[in-house]
Amino acid sequence: MLASRLRVAAVATACAAVLTSVAACGAVDKAVDKAVDEQIGQDVEKEMKKYEETAYQVTYEVTGGAVDSIAYDDASHEGSVEVPAADGKAPKLPWRKTVTLKGSAAPTVLAVVAEGGGEVTCSVTYQGRQLTKRTAKGGFETAQCVAMSPQK
Repeated sequence: MLASRLRVAAVATACAAVLTSVAACGAVDKAVDKAVDEQIGQDVEKEMKKYEETAYQVTYEVTGGAVDSIAYDDASHEGSVEVPAADGKAPKLPWRKTVTLKGSAAPTVLAVVAEGGGEVTCSVTYQGRQLTKRTAKGGFETAQCVAMSPQK
């Protein structure tokens, strides 16, 4: 009888130790998960910052008949930049401009067809590869070229 009680007590003690270990493992598991999540978050944040600061160049081009106006985005201005008219007249075509953008900035150029109508085409090129090309026909119609950032 004494042996049986000792055996029960030993089993109970062993089970209690196992349960304590399991509980401790759960706490350790949670602590490890939290540390890993924090590290991953810091790594992702660091990579995103690096990505957003990485510069790239695209070339905007507008061709065709006459335009009323041209506007484009670049990293040196907030918002879009309008191409100034020469001697009070609309910009001359063909028009081309290479600009520097950063990170996820979407390369954007638009051209408005002159009042008299005609056809105007805009395009965005990155490292010799055309990202987008659009054409507009008719007075005051707009060719809008907006591309995803080519940064990977």
